[in-house]
Amino acid sequence: MSQFPVMESCGGEQVPFQVDVNKVLRTLSDQESFYFYKAIGHAIGEKANSLADFAKAIEKIDNLSLAFHYYRGDFERWARDTLGDSVLAFRLSIRGRTTLKGEALRDFIVKQVRARFDEFKVNIP
Repeated sequence: MSQFPVMESCGGEQVPFQVDVNKVLRTLSDQESFYFYKAIGHAIGEKANSLADFAKAIEKIDNLSLAFHYYRGDFERWARDTLGDSVLAFRLSIRGRTTLKGEALRDFIVKQVRARFDEFKVNIP
């Protein structure tokens, strides 16, 4: 099991950083997968069953779906609670980023996820 140091400083805050890389990068069950919606009750038919799938989906899903999930904290919650990656969750949090919209929001999310893969020293499959 690959793990990283216990704490990381993110924006001046200490974030728990004990991460099981294998857990973060694993293929998820259908129940754990991230399902994309554009509004409550309006699925768009896209799901991510791994962080790699999530990275690919983020690059192509509709901006309405991105905003819907981002501003509800869904990406942050999924990264923390399902993947077990509190640092990625912190980086995907809405704090201080309430003005991100459209392609700027997409670019921000893609950058955070790609940076995480780089830190794990793995390529997005």
